[in-house]
Amino acid sequence: MEGLYGSITRTGTARVLAALGVTPSSHLVDVGAGLGRPLLHALASPGVAAASGVELDAVKVEKAGAFAEQAAAGLAARGASWALPSLPDVQCAPVEAMPTLDPATHAYSFWEGVPPGARAAFGRLVAGSATVAGVAVVQRAMRGRDPADEMEALGFGALTLTHSFAVSMGGSGRSFTAYVFSRQVDKPVSLETACRPLPRALVAPGAAGASAAPCARGARRARRREGVPAPAPPLPPPARAAAARGTADIRSFVRARRAAPGATLAAACAAPLPATPKPAARASSTSPAKVTASPSRGVAKAAVAGRPPRGLGAALLQAAAAGGR
Repeated sequence: MEGLYGSITRTGTARVLAALGVTPSSHLVDVGAGLGRPLLHALASPGVAAASGVELDAVKVEKAGAFAEQAAAGLAARGASWALPSLPDVQCAPVEAMPTLDPATHAYSFWEGVPPGARAAFGRLVAGSATVAGVAVVQRAMRGRDPADEMEALGFGALTLTHSFAVSMGGSGRSFTAYVFSRQVDKPVSLETACRPLPRALVAPGAAGASAAPCARGARRARRREGVPAPAPPLPPPARAAAARGTADIRSFVRARRAAPGATLAAACAAPLPATPKPAARASSTSPAKVTASPSRGVAKAAVAGRPPRGLGAALLQAAAAGGR
């Protein structure tokens, strides 16, 4: 799920949380969490029991963790009389891979620019939830349309619109509209249930396609940051294989691969490298001076110009003449 990243102002976030009716016994989930600012706001005030996020961009997931730790350290440094009960749990996954939103009690999403498929996946999760009692989305205004009908068409099921008001993005000041809906649940969620973490996404290897690629890049960055060695590749690339075998001539290795296109990489690595043939000296019929074997271009230029070579060129010519005798 990719869209327009950004966060609404602190005043707008507070108004959305108040309209949702979150309490210290609530569990807030942010779909498309980005850096997790709304989650941090909810943890600080009104102080929800748990805050979870789902974010596709692995870089933002990494930054969300660092941002949350920095915010908590800042509160402690300023001598706040209260502390965050916990830090947001933001996992890297497409919303399509989430098995459920339970035990979350309230769901939020700034989903301007999010494709309809991801919105529909969010709707299916809400419709199948036994705990989500409120939903808030921020987007451009739905002029001439019934917001509840629009959400039902996306698969959210029966929702009741309770609030709609304008909010603006922090920094740019762009204006959007927040739509807050209530939803009927069978029974209220206990505090013990609300404190449970959100289930992990079901991202099987190769099942999510391109959606899993950003999360894989984030895993590699996390391994490098923590000093954990990456798993060894099954076969080394040509350059690494050539370097391991003590040769600096990568082109000869590539020529060996091209000479046997049907061979596997392991067989090509085991095969001896062919010697690189040296180009033969070219003779020119128009310039007798170039017939003389010249080890350097500078010697040939000196001979064509009709002047004796100097320095290294003279020494090379003397060595070539001595070898001829």
